[in-house]
Order: sequence, then C-alpha cells, then structure tokens
Amino acid sequence: MHQSLSSRSLNGRGFPLHVLNIKIENWIRFFYIFDMNKNKTDSKDKALIKTEDQVLSSMPNYGGNNEDSFAKLELRPFRLSSPEYQDVYDLYYASFPKSERKPMEMITSSCEDGRMDTYSVFDQGKLAGLAFFVNGKDVDILDYLAIHPRMRSAGIGSRLLQWLKTNRERPFIVEIESTLHSDDEVAQRRKDFYLRNGMIDCHQEISLFGVDMELLSSPVPVTYEQYYQVLAGYLKAFPEVDYKKYLYPIER
Repeated sequence: MHQSLSSRSLNGRGFPLHVLNIKIENWIRFFYIFDMNKNKTDSKDKALIKTEDQVLSSMPNYGGNNEDSFAKLELRPFRLSSPEYQDVYDLYYASFPKSERKPMEMITSSCEDGRMDTYSVFDQGKLAGLAFFVNGKDVDILDYLAIHPRMRSAGIGSRLLQWLKTNRERPFIVEIESTLHSDDEVAQRRKDFYLRNGMIDCHQEISLFGVDMELLSSPVPVTYEQYYQVLAGYLKAFPEVDYKKYLYPIER
C-alpha cells in the first residue's frame, strides 16, 4: 500500500496507451499510463496539482448527510462526479511521490469497472483523507491511504483503520516497505502504527517492482498466494507489463 493502488482503454476515449516502468532513485515502484494524445493534458494537470502547503491553505466544508456524520467518520464513494473531486485530487498528488502515483484517470476508470473501490473520508463534514482499494475475489489491497495534513495527529488514521476493519466485506492487505534489513525509522514507525491498530504481521517479505516490502493484513493473516492473486488479477489489465518479473516472494 501507498501511504502516506481494464482491459478497455483506461481513459474511456479509445486513445492508444503505453505502459512505462518509471525508475526513480534506483527503484521501480509502479507503472504509469501515458497516451499519445496527452501532451496538452499534461501541462494542464501540472497547473492543477497543488503542493502540500497549498492543500493546507483550504479545506472546504461539504456538510454531512445527517447529524451522525458530525460525530464519526464518513466514507463516501469517490467518483469523477464527486463535488470534492478536485480536493481529493490535490490531496492525492500532495501525499505521494511521483514514483508511487498512478494517474488519477487510471484509478477512476478502475473504479468504474469494479477493479477498485475509492473513498473520500470526511470528519465533521470536512475532507479528512482518502482510502483506495484494489479489489480481489477473496482479499483486497489497501492501495492508498492518506490523511489531510491539517487533520494529522488527531487520531483520524487510527479511526479510519478501525472503520475499514469493521466495515470491509473482505480481509485486506497493506504493503509497507521492509523493516527487516534497514534502520529506516520512518518505515519502522509506519509498521508500528499498523500493528498498534490491530493489523497482523503476515511474516511475508516480497519484492514488488524492485522494492522489498512486508505484508500486513486484517482481520486474518493472508498468504503470498492470496496477495499474488489479487495483484496479478489487477495487473493483467495491462498486458504490456510483464509483472511476473517484478513480483515475487523473498525467501531469507
């Protein structure tokens, strides 16, 4: 999972697509979709993308569906037509480095065909975060989780995880950068956060697009085979990528 993931043309317009591996800082995290007609759109997108500081400068109040929404987290399906679309877009681009981001059109189209579930997270009527899932048959992957910078350190992340653990129909997996062979304090704090909030250490290390990762899950342990089935099912939509070269278990 990224923290803070159709066989039809993904942009829904029939443009020819190219899947490119992006290697940044000596590792490949994911692949990006580019189409031959997107040069003009790229410059427009760059103008739309805000930095985290710019995201901090505004937090619209979208109101709630009922009084209860002001007392607890509210998750709303995130779509192209969502009134908060631009603000979630800004939060997504501010929260994750380029090496970890899929194009937003890839996410929204995957949601439309059922490959992903995407949520906007609200607290007391204000945008508090996002949660994007890759869907499997028996297990899902929590692909992106981000909390609005102004709402961090307020327990939103823990409350959101508890909501997901309670309300998701299927068990879900979280990918974190491996803590087993490094002294990365940020990675260790991330793992401690998930374990403290009830995620289970699957004791499985994998190589995913050149990065050593550990698998955590809830509410039950998952196997590498279950994880592989979910991710492989999703990546099969992109035949240009030989994902089998970049996804395998690490045996120590």
